[in-house]
Amino acid sequence: MINLGSRNKDLLIYEDKLKNAAGNLYVTTDDGSYEFKGTGSDILKEAVYAGGDAVTGAATVILAMGAGKKAAKAIDEYLQVK
Repeated sequence: MINLGSRNKDLLIYEDKLKNAAGNLYVTTDDGSYEFKGTGSDILKEAVYAGGDAVTGAATVILAMGAGKKAAKAIDEYLQVK
């Protein structure tokens, strides 16, 4: 995943090169004139998921398995709605 951000669509550079290099190119503009409105990091809320110890920190194996299972279920349900 590559995220390209700019103030507006007229200021975007290297879009074609990045699109060829990455399977998923997300373009954000501050004014919403191209694809997504927002900053470059705003799109990460839509594209990055975390679960298990990555979220809660170190825990016992049993707790980590439970947290991972719960996170996987929530992520799957969220993606089914999209």
